[in-house]
Amino acid sequence: MRLHGINLALLDDVKARIDEAKKRISTLKMAEKAVLDLIQNAGKLQSKLEDEYGFANSLENVIANALDRTTKGAKDLGIDPNSIPEIKQLKSLSQELSKAILDADSTLSKYNG
Repeated sequence: MRLHGINLALLDDVKARIDEAKKRISTLKMAEKAVLDLIQNAGKLQSKLEDEYGFANSLENVIANALDRTTKGAKDLGIDPNSIPEIKQLKSLSQELSKAILDADSTLSKYNG
């Protein structure tokens, strides 16, 4: 059957392409929005990581100074600093903090290129 010279089968094909185009446009826009949201969130998370990285570096210095003072004070009193559980715990946490700082630094380097 012909409608003003257009085969109805061809018109059905055009309608199918219209539906397909509408779906693709919609999914493309949703995918783009998802990526833009991800980029925005990544930027916020990077900023948070940079803040925490700075705080951790400062804390690392504070811990080192506290350990130095406490170790010196214990030695002045004739006490083995390694026999004090809190000093051993702080030394262990200091090592863990140093590793976390290195990991964060590596992550920031990858993100910042």
